Amino acid sequence: MTHTFARETLTDLIDGAPPARWRTIAMGFTANIDVLLPGGPALTARMRQWQAESSGAEAEVWRAILDAQAHCAREGRGGELALEPAAVLHRFDTYGQARTLGGTGVRAAAQAALLGQRTLVSVSAHDPLLAPFLPTHLVTLAAPSFSMGNTPLPIHYVIEMPEAPSDQEVGNGPACTRRQNRLILHGDEPLSPLIPDAFITRLLESSPPVSILLLSGFNTYTSPTLLEHALTDVALRLRGLKQAVSDLWIHLELAGFASPEPMRRVLNVLGPAVDAVGMNEDECAAALDPYRPMALMPPETQFALMRDTLTKYGLERLVVHTSWMSCLLSRTPGDLGGRAIVARALALGNTAAGFRFAQGRDGTWDDLRAAARVWSASPLGITCAAAAAGRRDLVVVPAWDIQVGLATVGLGDSFTGALLTGLDPPAKEVN
Repeated sequence: MTHTFARETLTDLIDGAPPARWRTIAMGFTANIDVLLPGGPALTARMRQWQAESSGAEAEVWRAILDAQAHCAREGRGGELALEPAAVLHRFDTYGQARTLGGTGVRAAAQAALLGQRTLVSVSAHDPLLAPFLPTHLVTLAAPSFSMGNTPLPIHYVIEMPEAPSDQEVGNGPACTRRQNRLILHGDEPLSPLIPDAFITRLLESSPPVSILLLSGFNTYTSPTLLEHALTDVALRLRGLKQAVSDLWIHLELAGFASPEPMRRVLNVLGPAVDAVGMNEDECAAALDPYRPMALMPPETQFALMRDTLTKYGLERLVVHTSWMSCLLSRTPGDLGGRAIVARALALGNTAAGFRFAQGRDGTWDDLRAAARVWSASPLGITCAAAAAGRRDLVVVPAWDIQVGLATVGLGDSFTGALLTGLDPPAKEVN
């Protein structure tokens, strides 16, 4: 497969007619505002100064951030910290380069809505900061089933760490991808139910009907006890929803886990209960022990790792989106629905993520089609797609080879919103 052929193939997929719109996608269970901070020597020096000037709990906050930043640099991976007193973090306010919407489901809803997909999100519009980020004519915000008062959306401070040189050795081997890593900082936050009663009511009453449900947000639970409670509650609600809506397609997206253990727990409990699980290359590598970085592997070894993950957690389907390709792997050969539709959905997800990386914002259909006509496919992605040719359990689509980008936050969210917009899940058999 040549670069030209790959680009033409991907362009044809993006130029195809959009899927039928007589449906609703339900998503969006947590929301926050991301304040983006340029990492590097200047910000590190400022934090060391703040640490020297402070004492007690405040000094401990800066020590924890500096230690975590050094750990991320050594390991070539991102991280997330919940810190108290969180008020200390407001010192970052004057250093923020931009503010954007955070929360996987709500970010995915914003991208899907730009592509014309009607969505339902469970986060209430209780904060005026939320409204500018969501095209409200396509996004329905469920009323809260609990008292929020005037509590504002949480603020997450995101340090975008400098890109590692291509020949730099990191803890998991050469830093062979160009994706920047991020350290996410926030306080302990009051948590609402991930699937509140009001949201379920709106889902069941929705017209057009809800055909896809996106689950996300489990990374917000920093306490193992609270995570177990959330998993038990969601598992119970999912059983009821699947009985009420027999053809409901449930997609679990993993994002932002600070350590592998809670992510693996979510996979163990909810993985077998959903139709598909989505993750990026870091999460796929961390799902198994020991950590095995995918970018250092030949294609067949990458596929074997994904198959091991699917088998270990009893998943029906696994979606993996990386900086070089995206794919959908099925437990049962041939159980992928229309392969052309799956390929279109993956290509749409790749292009949405690539556009956000390149332009710093979500793209419309016209934006994505125009970009696909000038970009080239990732060489590694092309190799992976060629290696998967003929496999009935796997569809692989190369990502775009984009050298310079404006954003590193929300790429997986944009991918997921576009993927689900392009997906047309097969009808389920009723036993």
